[in-house]
Amino acid sequence: VPTLVGAAIFFTGIYWGLPTRAGDRFLFPAGDAWDGKRILAEGGTVVADPKRGADQDATPDVRPDGVLNATPADRAQIVRRYRLFSHQPDEMVTFMALAGMRGTLDPRMYQYGGLWVYPVGGLIKLTLSPKADLAHYLDRPEEFGKFYVVARAYSAAWGLVGIWTVYLLAWRLTANARLAAIAGLAFALLPVVVNGAHEAKPHLAGAVLVLLTVLMATRYVDRGRWRDALVAGACAGAAMGMVLSSGVAFLVLVAMVWLRRAGATESGAALRPEPVHSASACFDPPHRAPAPWRACAGAIVTGLLVYCITNPFVPINLFRNPAVLKSNLGGLGQAKAITGRFDGSPAAVSAGVLIAEGTSPLLAVAGVVAVIGLAGRAVVRRRVAPGAALLAVPCVVVLIQFVALAGGKTGEFGRFAILVDVGLLMATVIGVSVVIGKGPRPMQLGATVVIGLMVAPYGLSYVSGYVRDCDWTESTRARAAARLAELAAVHKDRPPLLLALADDPAPYNLPPADVAGWEIALRRPLAGREPAVIVRPVDVPNPSPRDGDYVRETIVPRGWGFANRISWADKPIELLIRRDLVGQ
Repeated sequence: VPTLVGAAIFFTGIYWGLPTRAGDRFLFPAGDAWDGKRILAEGGTVVADPKRGADQDATPDVRPDGVLNATPADRAQIVRRYRLFSHQPDEMVTFMALAGMRGTLDPRMYQYGGLWVYPVGGLIKLTLSPKADLAHYLDRPEEFGKFYVVARAYSAAWGLVGIWTVYLLAWRLTANARLAAIAGLAFALLPVVVNGAHEAKPHLAGAVLVLLTVLMATRYVDRGRWRDALVAGACAGAAMGMVLSSGVAFLVLVAMVWLRRAGATESGAALRPEPVHSASACFDPPHRAPAPWRACAGAIVTGLLVYCITNPFVPINLFRNPAVLKSNLGGLGQAKAITGRFDGSPAAVSAGVLIAEGTSPLLAVAGVVAVIGLAGRAVVRRRVAPGAALLAVPCVVVLIQFVALAGGKTGEFGRFAILVDVGLLMATVIGVSVVIGKGPRPMQLGATVVIGLMVAPYGLSYVSGYVRDCDWTESTRARAAARLAELAAVHKDRPPLLLALADDPAPYNLPPADVAGWEIALRRPLAGREPAVIVRPVDVPNPSPRDGDYVRETIVPRGWGFANRISWADKPIELLIRRDLVGQ
């Protein structure tokens, strides 16, 4: 049942925010929309540089005035984004990597691993038979949008694997099939998981592989077999091979050997394995346990081999083309999602808000209480379940990183806390198991219903946002585009109005606007000129009607739902309009 429910959740709204020509009437209000050949002729091309990471900007802005649409080539670059990009700012980088792989298998992008890039490329090749004709897709962006759907389906499939992984892990930790089932269902409803399953990004798949590493490592602690140690190592290598940030899985390999050694040398007084709830365990033949250091080394070497096999150009380019590695991996230090600050909120406050957003506020509180209670119980009893300890290792490391970087971040940063969010869910389930024990069936059923109700409204709110964004004409971006068109029409016989935004114009941060009728610039001092309109997507609408010399108008989603901070679907769009323009 959790798998069926998860499939319904993950694949509903999968067509959200795809590229379309529906915005042409705003980009070209005079009706002279450029076709693909015109876009390419004016300069809307991308030239792959073998020494530059595939996700690095080939034409960074160097104009002192920050104006982005001064020439036909500038406008061609802008229109190309609206024909090919989705409403999620990072989804396109996968296809940029694939596009640069003609004649080579080097994606020139390594933070998204080969276990993500190669299967996505293979699935697109198998199901869509893509054309090597950019003009074709510029004329038919809906055809290019199918690439996003295939990649999102791959991510959603890993979400289904995650449901089973969480179920099996919860079963080992609680010995309660009903609680294990609700854990799997609640995982499918976690807002951060719903978000990950609807995006062409590898973070959900990487988190699932970390959880698989924990599950396999728990089997090693219980049995001490070579096979379990090596499989855990392979899962860790696959996790890092999916997305670089999931390399925290290798810490689980060290922890599992330490736990196994501690349990063996202390006669289980401090660390006792939980009962193995697996029928196959009864038929395991006798075996000789490997020495702990050998098991650790074997697991790590296996993991590194799996990583190198799935990402062969990382070791190759260390010697053959180190410039591309430096360009791609070095650029991560300047990534706005990691280093940028969008407000002055303290790190701890931002981290708490985003973790509550990823799990749901009620589950976040329940999870924190459960963690405190379980930790105190372990100290008093001098006993801890290895599965819980192994899960805590990557969760704690990710939490430290997340809090350190969370200050002033927008909602999308919440996706980096997915392991922490799942850890809070598992702590809640374990805590409930400890409290109700082998209690009567009605009590167990009530506990599972309560856990489900903690997350269901928030997870379904995200689903509703994706469904709304499938209808572009009713989305916030379409309605904001209509408002910008009204302002431009009033001033069509005057010099172009200055429209400012925080980043290069693209469908995720700027509703389609007349590329020739507006003067589009980055928001910075512009030779003493004040922008007529400032446009920015926001997580939560600001209720204040004023912002200095500007009047605030916010285009909000229509229909039911919460703030949905992490998602880019049907995002609230804030327009700061100079006071003298309001009412004209």
